[in-house]
Amino acid sequence: GPDWCWEDQDGHEGNIGTTETHSQQGWIQVRWDGTGECGVYRVGLEGAYDLYEVPPSEDPRSRMGVIRDPPMSPSAAAAAAQETSS
Repeated sequence: GPDWCWEDQDGHEGNIGTTETHSQQGWIQVRWDGTGECGVYRVGLEGAYDLYEVPPSEDPRSRMGVIRDPPMSPSAAAAAAQETSS
């Protein structure tokens, strides 16, 4: 996402992960496919977005995931984060 500051915690640029838990406080837990590592990232906390949503139509795994790098506006990421936390 536009505020990613976690270096290669996701394995490398372009890796896809799966959301595991969602927080009402603007955090989301992700397990990265490339590394198997799990981390917690900002999705709206204090206006910061570490992730972008990958719609199923663009996800090679055919499920909803997240990624740190594809082009999505912060407003679209905010809307996606709002949908997943509902």
